[in-house]
Amino acid sequence: MATAQSRRVVTDSFSGYAIYGYDPVAYFTDHAAKRGKREYEFVWNGVSWLFETRANLEVFKADPDVYAPAYGGHGALAMARGYAAGCNPTVWALYGDRLFLFYTHTSRAAWAEAVEAHIRKSDEVWTVLEGTLSR
Repeated sequence: MATAQSRRVVTDSFSGYAIYGYDPVAYFTDHAAKRGKREYEFVWNGVSWLFETRANLEVFKADPDVYAPAYGGHGALAMARGYAAGCNPTVWALYGDRLFLFYTHTSRAAWAEAVEAHIRKSDEVWTVLEGTLSR
């Protein structure tokens, strides 16, 4: 079985849900990390995503690229440093209309010290790394 760090989208190894079953739309609409519900499940990019409400599900279905976390949910600071790492979906940031997830509060704080530089580097790394990860 692929680990969270070896998959394109970070998933819960027990349930298989993207970003551990958290609702990616809620970060934008409620500015909070909220768990999704099984009755609002949608498969996108080969992974099951959960949503807190039907409205959030429909918003995601209309344009998943807008709401899915950057780098498949891999830790944004780790990506800037050149590798894929898991995340803690309760540690996050919105920047430039993108959702970034982190493994720890410390990594989010370090990322925030040079946001633009970290995003540039992470985008470069992700372009190369994404194709090496399993679905």
